[in-house]
Amino acid sequence: MRHGFILLAMLGLALAACDVNGLSVSQYWDDENGEAMASDVVDLMVADDPPEVVEEDDGWPDPFVGEVGPVHWGSGLLGGATASFLGTGDDVCLIVDPQTIWRDDWAMGADGHMNDSSTDNYLHDDGDIDLTAGLSADYTGTPGQVMGSFERTFVDPNGVERSADFNICLMYDRYGLTGASSGRATPEWCAIATEEGVSYTVALTTYSVPYDDDRLRFAFQMRAGECPLTVHECTLRGDADPVPVEVVVDDNTYDYDDMEERYCEPRHL
Repeated sequence: MRHGFILLAMLGLALAACDVNGLSVSQYWDDENGEAMASDVVDLMVADDPPEVVEEDDGWPDPFVGEVGPVHWGSGLLGGATASFLGTGDDVCLIVDPQTIWRDDWAMGADGHMNDSSTDNYLHDDGDIDLTAGLSADYTGTPGQVMGSFERTFVDPNGVERSADFNICLMYDRYGLTGASSGRATPEWCAIATEEGVSYTVALTTYSVPYDDDRLRFAFQMRAGECPLTVHECTLRGDADPVPVEVVVDDNTYDYDDMEERYCEPRHL
């Protein structure tokens, strides 16, 4: 029995000596200031140059580039950004590309050679955004205040309350099944059929932000017509972190102010 008490006492001293703060691994916790950072809910339509449905004219114009902060998944307070547009009567392609690139080990090194090792991928500058869209009347959030979804409830003829998802932005996984979402730093896209003059809302919900600064940059575009047959990291440009960051992984040095250029020229896709 005495040995048991001694063991418990030693365990108590060990725990007292350790400052175990689980918040430090949360994407919204600022270790430097010791406080939680707010989740950004951004209304892109109040920007100086808000996104709009664009058409190709000797090439696609530059996409809208925005930025959002961390998200509080545990509290249920989601972060992200929203945009809206009036339907054209035709398809509209929605594309979002979150920071930075999902395989930065495929980028061209300073010596002009290609780095290609799956163990060298630098994850700390990557983030993830989930793309949904639907009729503005079906959106449950408030732009610039609260992120929402397109899930609504209704009462059936038997008086039973049921739920329905009115998200019309459907992506397909590698098996051809609908409802997929891309992973970290990977573009998401879909084409939706629209009715002329009807308002539509696009929700870009933050899933994760880069570890290095807790800020997620993204490129976003709404294109008239069908989506390209292939959407990849170089379809939209401008989502790379503009702050120069030098990262050394093994014998490779990555200068992140031109990482996107290194990846896309030459292309790996």
